[in-house]
Amino acid sequence: MTEIIEPIIVCVEIGNSDGKLAPRAWKQFRGRTDTVIRYSCNQVFGIRHSKPSSGYVNACWHFSIDPGEIETLKEDLSITAAIYLQDSIAWSQIAQTEFITPDVNP
Repeated sequence: MTEIIEPIIVCVEIGNSDGKLAPRAWKQFRGRTDTVIRYSCNQVFGIRHSKPSSGYVNACWHFSIDPGEIETLKEDLSITAAIYLQDSIAWSQIAQTEFITPDVNP
């Protein structure tokens, strides 16, 4: 019998609120991050960007990935951070998903 391996749900976040990257370099950093995530993941559920009027510059990806691909993606993200002189890229694994259903008798 074949074992079913459940994918892991992950959130990756990058930022440039410190202004280290010029707008063109930020666009390239964001683009490379998107590329390495899409190469390794099963499915991207969503991408979020900060509002242009915000005092923050960041982006976030929410996706699923097979456990066997995690270390490779983390290495690729580490290389990406180094190329763009970033201190880090945030990685959060979702431990549990709970579905909240409506109360049928409000």
